[in-house]
Amino acid sequence: MSDISTYGGRPMQTPAVWAVLGLWAAGIATLARNDTLRADPGSLPLPVAVAVMVPPLLYLAAYRVSPGWRAWVQGLDLAWVIGVQCFRVIGVMFVFLWALGRLPTIFALVAGLGDVAIGLSALGVTLATLRGTDGWQGQARALTLFGLLDFVAAFGTATLTAEGFPLQFPGEPLPVMMQQWPLAMVPGFLVPTCIILHLMAWQKLRQEE
Repeated sequence: MSDISTYGGRPMQTPAVWAVLGLWAAGIATLARNDTLRADPGSLPLPVAVAVMVPPLLYLAAYRVSPGWRAWVQGLDLAWVIGVQCFRVIGVMFVFLWALGRLPTIFALVAGLGDVAIGLSALGVTLATLRGTDGWQGQARALTLFGLLDFVAAFGTATLTAEGFPLQFPGEPLPVMMQQWPLAMVPGFLVPTCIILHLMAWQKLRQEE
């Protein structure tokens, strides 16, 4: 296998990375289809929490111990890394599902509107980064920070609106569909992917200092 560092800042030409992403997505899809990511009623969503946290931790470990991986990350285009976050506008689907009575209000609005805000902000920050606009580094750092905090808020409200938790109000639906196929792909795959991209952006911003 070729050293991934030889691919520089062109992630589309890195077959090893795309193969890992494909296997990872397939693994999460299999777990979701088998209901493995679903927590017992009234218990903490530990399966989803593990799915969210383990990949970023593995990424950080690889960045620390592998010079080749570190060189590949450092060679990425920062605007590209930030720009991928634009796809988070699809979080508006949580609002639609809430309107259909499928998700609890607090979780849907926090997660959905938060994702839309981050996705739209990412577009502006990407353009500022490409143009070298004054203060673009501060904008990129703020986007990274708030992008991560948005996930904390979404996970927290998903937990607190589950059965047996304080924000689960009578008549409100439970957020169990976030632990089932196909929506389980969001916390199981898309969220940790976005976290890793935020970590990459932060590491590259440190390069710019």
